[in-house]
Amino acid sequence: MPLFLLLILLLLSGSCNVTAQPLRIGLWGASHATLTSQLLLEPFSAKTGLGAIGLVSPAGNELSVLQSNTDVVQMELHASIDACDRGEIRILPLHQLVSESGRALVQDYVPNTLQPCSIGQYMWSSLPVFKKQNDHSGAHPALISDFFNVVDFPGKRAMVKSPRNLAEWALASSGVAYDSIYEALGSENAWPLIRSRLADIEHDIVWVQDDAEALALVETGKVTFAIVHSHSALRKVAENQAKLGFLWDGAITNINVLAIPSSSTRFSDAWKYLQFATSTEIAGNVASGYGYGVTRYSAMTAFSPKYRSMLPTSEKNRQNIIWGNSTWWRDSGDKINRLFVDWLVKKSPQPPFLVVSEWHSAQRDPVMDSIHPELGTN
Repeated sequence: MPLFLLLILLLLSGSCNVTAQPLRIGLWGASHATLTSQLLLEPFSAKTGLGAIGLVSPAGNELSVLQSNTDVVQMELHASIDACDRGEIRILPLHQLVSESGRALVQDYVPNTLQPCSIGQYMWSSLPVFKKQNDHSGAHPALISDFFNVVDFPGKRAMVKSPRNLAEWALASSGVAYDSIYEALGSENAWPLIRSRLADIEHDIVWVQDDAEALALVETGKVTFAIVHSHSALRKVAENQAKLGFLWDGAITNINVLAIPSSSTRFSDAWKYLQFATSTEIAGNVASGYGYGVTRYSAMTAFSPKYRSMLPTSEKNRQNIIWGNSTWWRDSGDKINRLFVDWLVKKSPQPPFLVVSEWHSAQRDPVMDSIHPELGTN
């Protein structure tokens, strides 16, 4: 199988004067292709006259994208920081970026989204959605420890069979500082703490295949909590605020960034693409199309007001988050994965179904295959 599947070839003719060699844009997955073409590649080619090819790696991860012949790559933040340290992606002239909003550029970006070798494109969170109580007590969950508290918040918890998210939250609810979670996950004390937290909810777990199933269960009241991705649940929660809510404390938040591989010979054109893709209007259009959070505050206007307070971009929602680290799970997560499987086998006679890969490449995410124009202002 060839390393890359050609998805999109945009070669504009006539007055656009498209170059003979289009830019090669590495994408994570096929689910990004249609919307990326519509909201990003086509407008970029129309404005600059540069052709653009969207390429997807069958392996579905940024490492395989980075190792191939691309001019721009999508990466997860931590992976891009490591790649920058190894010299695999180029240092960017960030001083050339323009702030359309009039505010200082660094103030327009969410913290951590501007790095020496990358620019944040959008962000998302893994977090619980909860069913609001009908007894008018106003006792809604506020801390991630409430997810493990079946006394004050009784009911089932829907989730996929994976230690990811659960492991981080188990440590966080056991007193580990949020900015030390991944360091603590590598310690000998990690699994006993995780196992103890799992014991609190083991009789109240409902295993599901994907976000759609989890959302259906919490919406109908069959479970009290459902672990989902923020972009998958955004529309559902926004339209049912009287019944559903996000639990933002401890939300595991990830940033998708754009970078230029050191192997590219098209740095100038690739830099034009990064500037275009992260401009206020375009970044807002792409993020709202998927339901992601934007990395620029000025791009929040792409969302209608009822959605803005429910994005990971919101400062209120970022007060007590855990910055996700997919790189840790890829490089160091085998032990926790094995222990989790052993725990599953002991608790259930059925063979465990385990999701341990990147959510954007292995887990089925129905929202990633659709467009959400209703999230916008029009």
